[in-house]
Amino acid sequence: MAIATRIFLAGNEPIPGQFGAVAVVIFPNGSSPARLQQVCRAFVAVLDDSRTVSERLPDAAQMVTVWPVRDRGAVPRSGVANSPAEADRICAAAAANYDYLRAQQAQAALPTAERLKPTARGPLLAAWAPGANFGQQRVAILRYDLSGVAGDQRLIDAMRIWKDKIERQPELWQSGWNATKVRLWLSTQVDALGAQIGAAMKLVSAGG
Repeated sequence: MAIATRIFLAGNEPIPGQFGAVAVVIFPNGSSPARLQQVCRAFVAVLDDSRTVSERLPDAAQMVTVWPVRDRGAVPRSGVANSPAEADRICAAAAANYDYLRAQQAQAALPTAERLKPTARGPLLAAWAPGANFGQQRVAILRYDLSGVAGDQRLIDAMRIWKDKIERQPELWQSGWNATKVRLWLSTQVDALGAQIGAAMKLVSAGG
């Protein structure tokens, strides 16, 4: 079994566990607070809380996606939202405390041509498998650029594609990225997902 999860992680906190894969939500510096909140609501609505999942499944079964924050006290690590109002409160804090430094440190591992441009809306989701590779260069990294996705429902749909890929295709990542299988899978998904979303997902490495 494989499951897509999420966590709010502050400052230089280490990734808490031996996850099968680790991703990070990357926004360019100075992003719109409204955009951050909108994406966060999709993040919270679609992905399961990692801490809750870890109570019943091993970390190796999870691809956890990190939302970096500056202040540990601003947003609970789990960020469980039991109502739309609670999700709005969590996401307002997560947007106000978004850690651009940690995000840019993660993005620096991507080939230059694959990084978000300063004028891009973002976010870019970048995922390392296995999780022990998180932040490393010269390894395969899956990037998913949601800059072209607008509107609450479209962002939820895009996040569901991320979740679906992780949970239905664990053979793509549970032993590290299988480049051949990932690229074959992506080649069959572009039409099914629509060019806007399908073309935004790509496996890259130091060589591009």
